[in-house]
Amino acid sequence: MFLRYDVFGTDVSPLTRQAFWELFDGYARSHSQQVRLLNVGYGGKTNKLMTLMMAKSLGLETPQTLATNSPVMATDYLGQHASKITKPLGGGATTKRLHEVLDRSQKGMPAAFVQEELISPEMRVFGVDGAFLCLGLHSPSIDYREHQDAKLSLKSSCPAELVPKLHSIMNRMGLRYGAADFKTRASDGAWVFLEMNSEPMFSAFDKASGGLLRDMIGSWLEGNFSPYHGCTDAKSPVMCVKGSEK
Repeated sequence: MFLRYDVFGTDVSPLTRQAFWELFDGYARSHSQQVRLLNVGYGGKTNKLMTLMMAKSLGLETPQTLATNSPVMATDYLGQHASKITKPLGGGATTKRLHEVLDRSQKGMPAAFVQEELISPEMRVFGVDGAFLCLGLHSPSIDYREHQDAKLSLKSSCPAELVPKLHSIMNRMGLRYGAADFKTRASDGAWVFLEMNSEPMFSAFDKASGGLLRDMIGSWLEGNFSPYHGCTDAKSPVMCVKGSEK
């Protein structure tokens, strides 16, 4: 069963969405002998701050980050004239430039991340049980989700140095399926890890991949994933961690 909670949807009320999620997620987990569920080992909660620390400990580049509810601290972090963004600690909303949303005259604000502003291009790395697929994103927006203006492209391969580290993060989080987001640091061009999504949006990415992402997910759900054929195809853009092709 492929199951994804629609965080940004508005056509159905949050209460109804949550009820359907609980119904199908509960059924799949309670019928594990009959239903294959990708992230059955996942606890259902991603702490973004913990994930950033985990990524940093594994050697991934991460953005300079402050978590605060103080407008003054947010303004002063990295210098008052530095380019910074802000987003909720728990996710569920789009990223904004700090100076566009911050009211310094207020004594407090909802706790949020304040980070160095990174630039395009972006990259989303999908992982399915040790097999990884990378897609590039180019967008003029600070958060492409707000205007849905990203141009997607399939990369011929994933950066080899990133894949084993992402596989380790997914294993620690109990994720068999997920997607990591990266943006570029302007000063050195490095790929900078932003977050690991446990329920990533995928339909537009699947279209850009020519159906490869759908094939990876479907092969696992059908029990035909060991080995995944993309792992042994030298021409495939799919990259697999050592051992996942066995």
